[in-house]
Amino acid sequence: MMAEFLSIFLMVLMVAFIVLEFITPSMGLLSVLAFAALAGSIVAAYRVSNHYGLAIAVLDLLLAPTAVAIGLRYLRSSRIAVTSEVSAGAQDELARRYAALVGKNGTAVTPLRPAGTARIGDDKYDVITEGMHVDPGSPIRVVRVEGDKIVVRLDDSRGKTDQG
Repeated sequence: MMAEFLSIFLMVLMVAFIVLEFITPSMGLLSVLAFAALAGSIVAAYRVSNHYGLAIAVLDLLLAPTAVAIGLRYLRSSRIAVTSEVSAGAQDELARRYAALVGKNGTAVTPLRPAGTARIGDDKYDVITEGMHVDPGSPIRVVRVEGDKIVVRLDDSRGKTDQG
């Protein structure tokens, strides 16, 4: 009688731990506890009888993926998921904005050794050169964008045209 109750209790605990793993940041601790509850539930059930143990094992193995599905449903509506989706959208927008800068001219605002600040159009950006030093006030050109890095190069042609 006690082993039957324990197997059902551990099964319910396993489901709760799995769902909670998706809702709270436990860094895997709740997953470990869920697995321990699953194993304990099966062991307690087999102490009652082989048939009862098999039935509880099958039920546990059906309830675990169901609990994962419930946890994923809660995760989609949680603040954590909404924040990451907004952040991903903001990163996509930033990537498009940066990609549009390729080929544009600007001016180094600070020394670029190789990183620094440049004005491109009306905005200032953190940029990096391909390894060379660029003095403040020097003309630069955006040669490529790598993720969130804007790579620039000294634009000698613009400097010569302006002087000549």
